[in-house]
Amino acid sequence: MTAIHVLGLDLAGPTNHDDTAAVLSRVTAGGWEQAVTRTGLDDDALTAWLRELVPAAADLVVGLDAPLSYNPGGGDRPADRALRRLLTEHGLASGTVMAPTMTRMAYLTLRGVVVARTLTAL
Repeated sequence: MTAIHVLGLDLAGPTNHDDTAAVLSRVTAGGWEQAVTRTGLDDDALTAWLRELVPAAADLVVGLDAPLSYNPGGGDRPADRALRRLLTEHGLASGTVMAPTMTRMAYLTLRGVVVARTLTAL
């Protein structure tokens, strides 16, 4: 088995880049190895790191924790509604799951789309 690189990105809103985190791991036949962890990534730092990383890891798989779509009519996507229902049944506050068009979530949605497009371009 050839090694596969897995990059997990947890984006925060554009003005809260201190909470943006990334974990790069390597998966081989021998197991899963965490290679690099980064935090505090604003868009410039994230883009610079991705430019270094992508050519070096052609076998890169990316998981992005940010909404990349919205419900065309606004409000909840069907999956948002279902997840909120499930989580509230287990005791979490209903505000735990926010629609991507909510005031603060819209910024995160836009940032997620930009990061996804950057990755595609690279």
